[in-house]
Amino acid sequence: MRGENNKQTILDEINGAIRWHLLNGAVDLELFDLLSSWTTAEEVAAVKHLDAAKAALFLDALTACGYVDKFAGRYINTLPAQQYLNSTSELYQGSVFRRMSALRLRGLDQLPELLRGGDVAALRLEAEAIWARASEHLIAFQKSIAAPLLARLDALGRMADVKRVLDLGCGPGHLGLSVKDVYPHVALTLLDLPAVMEKTRDYAAHHTADGTITFTAGNYNRDDLGGDYDLVIAARSLYYAEDLQRLMAKLFAAMRPGGVLLCVHEGLYNERTAPADVVISRIGVALRGSDVSLERGAQEQAMQRAGFRIDALHNDNSLGGNSDLVVGVRP
Repeated sequence: MRGENNKQTILDEINGAIRWHLLNGAVDLELFDLLSSWTTAEEVAAVKHLDAAKAALFLDALTACGYVDKFAGRYINTLPAQQYLNSTSELYQGSVFRRMSALRLRGLDQLPELLRGGDVAALRLEAEAIWARASEHLIAFQKSIAAPLLARLDALGRMADVKRVLDLGCGPGHLGLSVKDVYPHVALTLLDLPAVMEKTRDYAAHHTADGTITFTAGNYNRDDLGGDYDLVIAARSLYYAEDLQRLMAKLFAAMRPGGVLLCVHEGLYNERTAPADVVISRIGVALRGSDVSLERGAQEQAMQRAGFRIDALHNDNSLGGNSDLVVGVRP
C-alpha cells in the first residue's frame, strides 16, 4: 500500500475478515466433506439441513474465495480444499486453522486496553498445559510438513550414517516418527514437557514405527538431553529457550562429530517488521504477553558460537509457512 492512493487496498482488509468467517463456517459445517465430487447446492442443503437458496449463495462465495469450483450449477473442492479442508484427507488442517484463529484473534477486539498494558486474555505460550491441549491439532500440522522435511534430510546425503536421532520439543512426535518410518535403523528420542509426552506416548502407540524409541519428559532448558546424537531436529521449538546460546551449547555437547542440527523457525528482519505474514500472525499473541518470535540470524549465530559449522541456510515456504531452515554440523 506504500505510495498508493487506493482506498480499495484498505477496503480489502474488510474482505479478508469476511473470507475467514466464510472459511470458518464451512469447516464448522464440514461442507468440504460433501464436495469431493460435483454436487449441487440443493444436495448440500439437504444433507446439512440448510436453506437451499442461502446454501447456493454461500457456495458461490466460497467459489469466489477460491476454495470451491463451480460449473453448470454444481460445485467441487479445489485441490487445496480437498487436501487440507476435507476431514477425510490425511493432510486435513481444518481443526488446526480454527485453533490458530482462536489463538491469534483473541483479544484483538480490545486493542486499546491491550496497548495500555491491560492483561486482556493474557497468554504465556511456554505454559505446559497449552501444549498438552494443542498436541492433537499439532499432529495434523506435522503431517503436512513431514514429507518436505524428509526430502530436505534426504538431500543432505547423510542419513545412511545416522544412528541416533533427537526430536527436540517434539509435540506429538510425528516428525521424529516419520524419520523412523523411512530410516528404521535409527534409534529415536522424543523429548518434550511431561504433560505433552503423555500425549506423545499415546500417539506413538498407534504409529507404524517399530524398534528403539525413547520418550524423554523434561524441559530442554534445564534437563539432560541425552547424547551421541547424529541428527537433532528442532522444528518450531526453540522459541521458548531461556538462553538460546546456552541451549545450542548443550546440543553441541549432545552430538557426535559430524552430527547434523536441523532448525526450522520463522525469522523476523527489517527491524522486526518482516516477513509481513509472520509479524501480522503473531501480533495478537505478542500483545497478550508472548512475543516469542526469533530474529533472522539468531539461529545460525547461536549455532556458530556454540561451535557448529553452517552447511545450509534456506528460506522455505513448504515447511508450514515462511520459515528459515538452518543446517548446522558439529565438526
